[in-house]
Amino acid sequence: MLREAEDTLAIEERSAPEANAKISGPERAWVDALAPEAARDGLEISGDRRLADALLDGLSAVAAREAQVA
Repeated sequence: MLREAEDTLAIEERSAPEANAKISGPERAWVDALAPEAARDGLEISGDRRLADALLDGLSAVAAREAQVA
Protein backbone atom coordinates (compact mmCIF):
# COMPACT_ATOMS: atom_id res chain seq x y z
CA MET A 1 0.00 0.00 0.00
CA LEU A 2 1.24 3.47 -0.86
CA ARG A 3 0.57 6.01 1.88
CA GLU A 4 1.40 9.69 2.21
CA ALA A 5 3.06 10.55 5.52
CA GLU A 6 3.79 14.28 5.91
CA ASP A 7 6.54 15.07 3.35
CA THR A 8 7.23 11.47 2.40
CA LEU A 9 5.57 8.60 0.64
CA ALA A 10 5.53 5.28 2.50
CA ILE A 11 5.15 1.85 0.94
CA GLU A 12 3.61 -0.77 3.21
CA GLU A 13 3.14 -4.46 2.63
CA ARG A 14 -0.39 -5.26 3.77
CA SER A 15 -3.87 -6.04 2.55
CA ALA A 16 -5.72 -3.07 1.09
CA PRO A 17 -8.99 -4.20 -0.51
CA GLU A 18 -9.79 -0.64 -1.61
CA ALA A 19 -6.51 -0.24 -3.56
CA ASN A 20 -6.66 0.96 -7.17
CA ALA A 21 -3.83 -1.39 -8.13
CA LYS A 22 -2.23 -4.41 -6.51
CA ILE A 23 1.19 -5.90 -7.22
CA SER A 24 2.24 -9.21 -5.73
CA GLY A 25 4.85 -11.85 -6.29
CA PRO A 26 7.67 -13.78 -4.68
CA GLU A 27 10.87 -12.05 -3.58
CA ARG A 28 12.76 -13.16 -6.71
CA ALA A 29 10.11 -11.55 -8.94
CA TRP A 30 10.47 -8.25 -7.06
CA VAL A 31 14.26 -8.36 -7.40
CA ASP A 32 13.90 -8.98 -11.14
CA ALA A 33 11.30 -6.22 -11.50
CA LEU A 34 13.49 -3.63 -9.77
CA ALA A 35 16.69 -4.62 -11.57
CA PRO A 36 17.86 -2.47 -14.52
CA GLU A 37 16.23 -4.91 -16.97
CA ALA A 38 12.87 -4.43 -15.20
CA ALA A 39 11.61 -7.98 -15.90
CA ARG A 40 8.11 -7.81 -14.45
CA ASP A 41 6.67 -11.04 -15.82
CA GLY A 42 7.01 -12.71 -12.40
CA LEU A 43 4.74 -10.17 -10.72
CA GLU A 44 0.96 -10.39 -10.62
CA ILE A 45 -0.62 -7.01 -11.31
CA SER A 46 -4.33 -6.35 -10.92
CA GLY A 47 -6.39 -3.19 -11.10
CA ASP A 48 -5.01 -0.03 -12.69
CA ARG A 49 -2.03 -1.28 -14.74
CA ARG A 50 -0.81 2.25 -15.55
CA LEU A 51 -0.67 3.11 -11.84
CA ALA A 52 1.19 -0.12 -11.04
CA ASP A 53 3.67 0.46 -13.87
CA ALA A 54 4.27 4.05 -12.72
CA LEU A 55 5.01 2.84 -9.18
CA LEU A 56 7.39 0.14 -10.44
CA ASP A 57 9.10 2.64 -12.76
CA GLY A 58 9.62 5.00 -9.84
CA LEU A 59 10.97 2.27 -7.59
CA SER A 60 13.30 1.06 -10.35
CA ALA A 61 14.66 4.59 -10.83
CA VAL A 62 15.35 4.90 -7.09
CA ALA A 63 17.07 1.50 -7.05
CA ALA A 64 19.22 2.50 -10.03
CA ARG A 65 20.25 5.80 -8.42
CA GLU A 66 21.14 4.08 -5.15
CA ALA A 67 23.22 1.49 -6.98
CA GLN A 68 25.20 4.26 -8.73
CA VAL A 69 25.91 5.96 -5.39
CA ALA A 70 27.13 2.75 -3.72
